[in-house]
This record gives sequence, C-alpha cells and structure tokens, in this order.
Amino acid sequence: MVLRLLCALLLSAASAFQQLSARRRHGTALRATRWFVKTEQFCAPFPVVKPHLEAHRAWVTELRDGGATITSGYRVDAEGKPGGGGMLFFAADSYADAEALRAEGETPGCFASQVKS
Repeated sequence: MVLRLLCALLLSAASAFQQLSARRRHGTALRATRWFVKTEQFCAPFPVVKPHLEAHRAWVTELRDGGATITSGYRVDAEGKPGGGGMLFFAADSYADAEALRAEGETPGCFASQVKS
C-alpha cells in the first residue's frame, strides 16, 4: 500500500515536472524553482480529522487551479489504511515561501506539519 502511494505521488510529480519543462520550452515564466515536501501528521483520531479534510482538499485544488505545481496524498498506517497524515510535494521560490505555504495549510488541532527541501 505504501509502495502504491509512493508510485502515485511520483507519477504526479513527474507530470508536474513535465508541465514545468513545457513552460520552459514555450518561454512561459516559471513560478517556482525548488521542490519541497510537506509532511502532515494527524494530531487527533481520524474520525475527528476527517471533516476537515474536505477543506484541506479544496485548498490544494485552489492552489493547483491557481497555477501552483503541487501534488498530495495520504500517508498510511501500519495496516496500509489512510489515517496517519499526508504528504504534499510542491515547488516554491524559496524555503520562506514553502514555510508560508505550510502555515497557510495548517489546521490547528488536526494536522501538525513540517517542510523539507
């Protein structure tokens, strides 16, 4: 299950990279230059967090629709079931911009997150 999630995320990241390459070839300004990973850990049981996930998904969709290069998915628990948290792969101009995005997507009491470059 973990392998399946990683494969799906890598395919999404490869697609995003192809989009960036196409922008570069067509002279369209690139919106970002570095890749980051945001890991999210649920801070409450999944049934408590679940109602907040729709707003989180809408936030990711809004970013994507706005031109952000971003993909996301669930992390899974020891049994291969979603519920441990999530991961976001995204491009940003700087670590400060990546941290700002992390803070924007934070839901106090539901998700704890960190960014790595």
